[in-house]
Amino acid sequence: MASIYPIVWLDAIHYKIRENGKVAGKAVYTILGVNLEGRKEVLGLYISEHEGANFWLQVLTDLSNRGVKWTMPVQNWSLTISQLAMFF
Repeated sequence: MASIYPIVWLDAIHYKIRENGKVAGKAVYTILGVNLEGRKEVLGLYISEHEGANFWLQVLTDLSNRGVKWTMPVQNWSLTISQLAMFF
């Protein structure tokens, strides 16, 4: 994994799964980055009960702790600019 990604996409996809004999919803958080050579890399996949700003904060903190840095805007539809700004 590189440390600098000029472009990063963040998204969560919602799935219905069968868990303990019941149907439950889960959110799968997907983080995709384009490295300096222009190649796409999956930076992380995370699973949660539902999508929310608190879990996105955990995801971004984990990526930051793993040494990932962004140099361009992040594309995301569920976080505010101020919530994303703390990671730049």
